[in-house]
Amino acid sequence: MAKSGASEIKAGAAYVEIGADDAKLRTGLRGAKAAMSRFSSDIARLGRGMMAAGAAALAPMVLAIKKAGDYQEILSKFNM
Repeated sequence: MAKSGASEIKAGAAYVEIGADDAKLRTGLRGAKAAMSRFSSDIARLGRGMMAAGAAALAPMVLAIKKAGDYQEILSKFNM
């Protein structure tokens, strides 16, 4: 019996075509895209709200620093 290896056997070429119905995948991806869009809108709205709250909290502090500087300037004019 002669030894034969895979290299000694020549097989014919094969052509394989695979198809799939991707309608459910596309529907799922559209849903995921819509969910991500809503999420990003919600996060943007939250960010704008936080920025407004930060500005509202910062305004009195800036005013207080300005008033303290003005007060210090008046005191320095009278050498106090």
